[in-house]
Order: sequence, then structure tokens, then C-alpha cells
Amino acid sequence: MTASSNESRINLTRIAHVFYTHREIDKAHHFLLDFGFREVKRVGNDIYYRGTSSEPFVYCARQGDQDGFGGAAFVVESESDLFAATKLPGATGIYDLGNAPGGGRCVTFHDPIDKFPFHLVYGQEAHADEKVLPQLDYNFVSRTFTTHHSKRMISTHKCWVTTGSVARGMKTAGALDVISWAVRSSIIGMPPNTTLSKVNSNTHLIKKV
Repeated sequence: MTASSNESRINLTRIAHVFYTHREIDKAHHFLLDFGFREVKRVGNDIYYRGTSSEPFVYCARQGDQDGFGGAAFVVESESDLFAATKLPGATGIYDLGNAPGGGRCVTFHDPIDKFPFHLVYGQEAHADEKVLPQLDYNFVSRTFTTHHSKRMISTHKCWVTTGSVARGMKTAGALDVISWAVRSSIIGMPPNTTLSKVNSNTHLIKKV
């Protein structure tokens, strides 16, 4: 790889948060609380939620006329990556996230094919209250555990949310709102009134009923 291509690369470190617009914001709010998110701030029509990680927020719910995906935000390695992102076609300039929890700076651009937005952030202040959840042992084809003990869901399911539980998508089927989540099976904790279907060894679908 040439030096010029290395210099133009934008380095991402992790996913930070996602944005969704909800037509029925109250229903979405109650679902998110039941799922285990915690509300941290409201600004206008935006509600910010966090989980158990150090991210200042992982989900922003926005009230709007139609349900929709507002894009995912990724943390970049340095501020120079933000400046590089401003050179992308249709990208915004660097703007402050003063109203959002954790602050920071951001650049937004759109996918050239699907047109949904990407957000790149830098300089957010991490939340001090981070919980480290235990890793549960599950049997897989490649590894098994011979210690036999039950793995019951704890009653305080609201402890079981991390940035690995980010929303994968949302769609509306008539009057029923179905929200699909990509959840690590090792930390899954289902709230009441949900159904669970297995997609693969690490991914499940949780549906509000």
C-alpha cells in the first residue's frame, strides 16, 4: 500500500452510538427502558440513553413523522481523522456536539448508495460509571464446559445492556412495531413481553410483543 493511501485513510476505533427516529416516541421510550437502557438527557425532540459501558450514550431516539434509521456514529482515532472526513463528498464541516452527553466534535456524511448518514466523532468525555459484566460459559462445538450449573436470567435484567447491544434495525408492520437487536448471546437478558429467536451462535432477535 502506498504512503498516499495510508495518509488518506480514516481510522475508526469503535462504534459509539446510533440514531433512530420514532413516530411513537413514548412506546419506543418504554421499550428502551424495559430493554435496560437508562435515560441520561433530553434535548428538544431527542432522548439520549446509555448502557453499562463508559460511552456517554449509545442510543438517541428522535421524535418524527416516520420511523427511520438516522445512522451510526463511530469514534475516530484522532482529530486529524475528522479533518480528513471533511474532504469526503457531501461531508459536513466539523461541528460541536455540545447538546449531547459527553460533548465532542463530529463530521457527518452519507453513504453514496443507500444515502443513510454516517457520523464520525472525537473528543467525547467517557462516563465514569462503567459496569464490567461477568462472562458466562456456554457450550459450543469448538469448546465445552463440564461444570454443570444453571444459567437463569437474573430478575434485574436492566443490568444486561452494553454497547454490544446496539440496535440493528427497526421496521413497522401495521400497528406492531418490531425492533431487531444484535445482542451478544453471552450477555443477553430478556425483558418481559419479548420473544427470542436464534440467528446464529452470537446473534439473536428480540421482538417486543
